[in-house]
Amino acid sequence: MMGEDSGEAARSKVEAFTDKRVVHAWDPDRRLGDLYARALKLRSVAWDVYFLYAPGVRWAGEEPPKPTFWMHQLPTEVGVDDKMLFNPGIFAQEIQRLLGNGAAQINAGPALELHGKGIFQVMRDKGVSSLEELTESIDDPATQAIAEEFISKRRET
Repeated sequence: MMGEDSGEAARSKVEAFTDKRVVHAWDPDRRLGDLYARALKLRSVAWDVYFLYAPGVRWAGEEPPKPTFWMHQLPTEVGVDDKMLFNPGIFAQEIQRLLGNGAAQINAGPALELHGKGIFQVMRDKGVSSLEELTESIDDPATQAIAEEFISKRRET
């Protein structure tokens, strides 16, 4: 979906989130994105979407199952509900709900918050005026790495 997307870039992100219940895929022809767009009745390919499925949901047939819960980071022009814009706290609550009361508590970590809110909103929340100040204010190594990568890419453009 982005100019820098590649199979190699996708594989490098897989290592950041490992769980036997999670499936990662690289779809250079956007076939999966088109299938999900149809299932969700979107006017464009589905990408930057986050799906949760209740335990036991299986893909059986030509079309993917509709997610039990999903959020997105898409423009409203593609036919999404802007109330379902990705929110890390709400997403974590839905994970918890689907896993049930016996599951370990799920928290929306700093890296998830940074991705979900956007780096500039986090800067406003923290009261910093530069990307460098933001990076210095972050204690979590994973989140700091995301911020540093973002700064590096901004300098290249």
